[in-house]
Amino acid sequence: MLLFFVILMIGCKDNSSQSPDLTTYTNKSYGGMRLVNEKVLVVRNTNGLVNIQGAASTDTLMWYLFKSVQAETQVKGDEKFSYLKLSTQAVGDTLFVDVYSTVHESNLNCGVTLTVPSGFVCKIEEAVGNVNVTDLDSLLIIENAPVFDLKRHNGSCQISGGTGNNSLELSLPENGYCRVKISGGNILLKIPASASASVYAKSLNGVVSQKGLTIAVDEQSSGFLSGKLGSGNGEIRLETSQGNIQIENL
Repeated sequence: MLLFFVILMIGCKDNSSQSPDLTTYTNKSYGGMRLVNEKVLVVRNTNGLVNIQGAASTDTLMWYLFKSVQAETQVKGDEKFSYLKLSTQAVGDTLFVDVYSTVHESNLNCGVTLTVPSGFVCKIEEAVGNVNVTDLDSLLIIENAPVFDLKRHNGSCQISGGTGNNSLELSLPENGYCRVKISGGNILLKIPASASASVYAKSLNGVVSQKGLTIAVDEQSSGFLSGKLGSGNGEIRLETSQGNIQIENL
């Protein structure tokens, strides 16, 4: 009987310590700034995804934040929204954009979308969530992102990180380059058949294939391809340790 009451008391104590039900609350905000001398954009987001959208404007950067938190009430949710911040700092010709949280707490998420002026070099140094880039016409550098997706990219790119199904859709500029090296994940590259580049694609534990393109092959195996597309003026170099690589006609 004594043992029964001990177990009952322990059970009641555990129930009383359980956290109340949490509700997800969301918040949207936006802003912008006039650019003067800046030519390079560096983005870091330790709380969510990064979206980059190219724009015809040459002097205005727009930003949009989508915050998501979990809390017991709307009042506490509004308090948690204030923990998620965006800061900008210009150093020389470089503009640093940081999205971060002022507290160490789970269930805080903040995605950022940046509308970037034409010709800006973009570097994503850190992103907890996916990186999506659309209609950019300049050099793109991505580091430490779980998954990346490029659409209608018209510039060179250098990418590391990526562990899922990564996709690039680009028109390689004259003498431009596309360099991707990831430790794990698939790479899908879509490029016009009229592009000109040397091609090097290697997967240590996957398959390399191409479709709809005329590549003058120098060497090819199940996990490796080297050759030339067109006159070979640019460079395409794709590498993954765990995953497949496919290069196909855009």
